[in-house]
Amino acid sequence: MDNKLVVLVLVFFLAIGAFSLTLFTSSSARQIKASNRVPLLAQSLCFASPLSIKQGTNATVTCVARDKDTNAVEGAQCCFAATSGTLTQECGQTDSNGIYQTLLTATADSSVTCTLNGSLQAGSVTIGVTTE
Repeated sequence: MDNKLVVLVLVFFLAIGAFSLTLFTSSSARQIKASNRVPLLAQSLCFASPLSIKQGTNATVTCVARDKDTNAVEGAQCCFAATSGTLTQECGQTDSNGIYQTLLTATADSSVTCTLNGSLQAGSVTIGVTTE
């Protein structure tokens, strides 16, 4: 009877050990940890291409979210606000490269501000509009 109990306890501890090893070495646990990065103002930015457009055409506005080690921040909420014109999407989440983009269609010069996670201003960019 004692031998069966010893074997049962041994199997129990082997199962707990295997579970713990799997838990701490699984890639999904590392991915969860990596996704908890926080964007930093000094490393994040906002830019547009081109900086000058013809009336009624589009400029691509890009927000880049980076953490303190300049690593991409995936899943950060990025919102754009334009002084004039229309944005295809005002808010969205950054991709695995820490990038979120939208298009601006404007009939007059427009300043676009990029805000990360509701409070961090990643910068702004001015897009000039010509009538030619």
